[in-house]
Amino acid sequence: MAEPGTALLDAIVGKWSDPGGSTYEVTKDTPTGRQRPSCSVVIQRPDGVQNERPAVIRLRAGKIFWSQSYTLDAEKLTQRSARWIHTYGGAGFTWTKTDSSPTNAGTVRKPPPPAIVATEDAHSVTEDDDQ
Repeated sequence: MAEPGTALLDAIVGKWSDPGGSTYEVTKDTPTGRQRPSCSVVIQRPDGVQNERPAVIRLRAGKIFWSQSYTLDAEKLTQRSARWIHTYGGAGFTWTKTDSSPTNAGTVRKPPPPAIVATEDAHSVTEDDDQ
């Protein structure tokens, strides 16, 4: 049984931007052991600085937290917009979805296809070759 709030965590997977020009690529983490469900974020600032924030978004008690300072406003979450509320009453921030993936679909990283290795005997005989 999925923990309450897992759908909210899935909803923020994808590519987002903020009004200041920063972009956020959110990917769902694979839980290990007793680790709580989480997402990692790669932040690209307008000046080119990139920051990786592993497991910065976490599910706790049915709510989604950005670190310990912000909570996702689940009431205002849409397919195109996510609002983060400061936990201690400070200024929050809003993200706008920048990719076309639906917000309720998690990002699945597929493994790369197997490498094709050429051999000296590249021709193999099949039943059709004998006819």
